[in-house]
Amino acid sequence: MSEPTNADAPEVDWLLLSRYALMVSLCELIPLPIVDGSIANMLRRRLVRHIARDHGHDLSAEDVGILGTAPGGGCLGCVFGVVLWPIKKVLKTIFFFLNIKTMADIFSDVYHRGLMLHEAFEQDWLPGDAAAVRHAMDASVLKIDTRLVERALMGTYRDGRAELNMVVYHATEALRAQTREARAEEMANNFELTGMDEQGEEMSKALAASMRGLGTAPELIQWFKTEMEIRVDHPELTEEVGADEP
Repeated sequence: MSEPTNADAPEVDWLLLSRYALMVSLCELIPLPIVDGSIANMLRRRLVRHIARDHGHDLSAEDVGILGTAPGGGCLGCVFGVVLWPIKKVLKTIFFFLNIKTMADIFSDVYHRGLMLHEAFEQDWLPGDAAAVRHAMDASVLKIDTRLVERALMGTYRDGRAELNMVVYHATEALRAQTREARAEEMANNFELTGMDEQGEEMSKALAASMRGLGTAPELIQWFKTEMEIRVDHPELTEEVGADEP
């Protein structure tokens, strides 16, 4: 496959990736089953749309759903989420470090998928076969050592614990106030606004600097290109991907 030749192509927006990865990871702290996952998926899809529009494209709702739904985020995932949610929340209340580990994994997933989406547009794989791109992303993200991300997130958290606590506090309090009357989309809008106040923006900048300094992007992109080449040569390997778009 040829390398992109568009000199006017946008550069990776590291801060945008960090901002949305942080917001999605903070959804893990929302004390509402199903709603937490719904908001997280909405934010993931908004990131997909941001990246697409930065490259001059508006993807269809179907493609956005395919590319922007969390792994295991389908209907079956919702059922298991309801069953397991009380257990997970109790465990994470007792063992706070589990929250940080899970948040680090989510942050890593969102961040690296954003990098691969940028590359997919650069290579003109998107707009195109969104299912093939999604499968290549799923395979590639597993190759990244999330322990590096966890250490980076923990380091940033220790340096800005007060700021992160304020981000979580304002976002979750706003959500609590709207839970009974607001729809999930309205809650996502509110979370996006309250989560990215001054403290959240400072945390995003710190996380963007930490992630960019890890140097995992070149390895990830190489894995992604390899996975895409396999799927272009063997399209039968790409199964249909379904994702509901709210």
